[in-house]
Amino acid sequence: MKTNCRVFASVGLALFAGAGGFAPPTQAGVEIKLPLPPIPPLLFPKLPDPRDLIPFPNVGAFFVPDIDVDIVFRDGHWWTPRDGKWHRSKEYRGPYVLVPLPEVPPWLLGLPPQFRVHYGKEKRIPYGQWKKMHGGGHPGDDQGQGNQGGKGKKKGHGKGD
Repeated sequence: MKTNCRVFASVGLALFAGAGGFAPPTQAGVEIKLPLPPIPPLLFPKLPDPRDLIPFPNVGAFFVPDIDVDIVFRDGHWWTPRDGKWHRSKEYRGPYVLVPLPEVPPWLLGLPPQFRVHYGKEKRIPYGQWKKMHGGGHPGDDQGQGNQGGKGKKKGHGKGD
């Protein structure tokens, strides 16, 4: 009978200690950091080519109206916000990669949150005309900074053609 009492006393003491009756001395916390997987790039493969672009007054940037995604273009890059962070791509449909906040241009951070509503009534520029103004080509071929003043050679107009 003494053995049973000791067993019950040991079990009871263990339960009492586990419930906070006896607190062991505090130990330094151990922090475990697991590497986070990389953020997958954003893709918009079914996004149609823009019909029009709308310029932001005094910013030198354009946005694409009439689509369900906020997309802004300036200086050869397309930008889109997602979850309060900006992503950038050289291609209109992506892949868009996350840009750390210190690297996001100030002009982009200065846009009103509802810029599509705010500037939606500005004059539209047909996309084909915009491409001609910005060096031609598809929006993703890094022609967005303009022609840079250089003229390409046309077949039959150079020496040796």
